[in-house]
Amino acid sequence: MHDSGLTTHTGGITKTGRREMRAVLVEAAQVAVLHDPRWKTELERLEPRLGRNKAVVAIARKMLVVVWFLLHEQVAEKHLNLERVARKYYEFAYTVGKANWGECKLRQSLSAASSTGPGLVRK
Repeated sequence: MHDSGLTTHTGGITKTGRREMRAVLVEAAQVAVLHDPRWKTELERLEPRLGRNKAVVAIARKMLVVVWFLLHEQVAEKHLNLERVARKYYEFAYTVGKANWGECKLRQSLSAASSTGPGLVRK
């Protein structure tokens, strides 16, 4: 970073840090700019000046700051839409529950069968 009077110059985005983490954050930002109104607006604001790829990387960094504040300071984002978050958690729980329902039923039938007959062995 370089300061001179009222002008501030910062360096470009570096490729320091974990490569996998950076890749996941950029992927998350790509999805966010397609589906979330706040990040779409942010992309529209940054894209003319930076270009799409750099704007997405900048959004990925902003998303990381949001996650850091959530984990470190336990402070929710001011743009958080609680209804949308609740709906997403509900959909996720429903999907996970639906996927595990068959496994749960299989376990119940296996335990019932093993308690009634010698055919199945429990692990």
